[in-house]
Amino acid sequence: MKQQLTSPPRVANAGIAQVKALLDLTPSDFERMFRINVFGVHNCHSTAAKQLIKQNNCSQANPGKLLAAASIVAFKPFPLLSHYSASKYAVRGLTSSYAMELASEGITVNAYAPGIVGTVSLISAPLCTEPPENLASKDWYH
Repeated sequence: MKQQLTSPPRVANAGIAQVKALLDLTPSDFERMFRINVFGVHNCHSTAAKQLIKQNNCSQANPGKLLAAASIVAFKPFPLLSHYSASKYAVRGLTSSYAMELASEGITVNAYAPGIVGTVSLISAPLCTEPPENLASKDWYH
């Protein structure tokens, strides 16, 4: 029996974050966050799904795969990341909706939710009071 190769997942990985107090957020802050983090996932998934359907070679045994970047904040928001958290909650919901609607086409849709990473942009944020060495070990889940 010849094994059919599965295609690699199409990954919607672009995203931004901004550390800012909730009461200091502007409509522009929200719009930019959602345009990139949510609309970006939708644009990637809809384009990839249409192409996979057009190719007509996805099945339950050999599914097409879509993957989106969510975040741990899609399950529990963090202070000073409210609009980022909201956008990742939206990615989580969008992923579930895509999964339900595309299952009959033989396409699976999932998201991954990495934890916080102490990057230069996070560490240098004006509201970040944690020293860099504490970021990786901080208990962000409770």
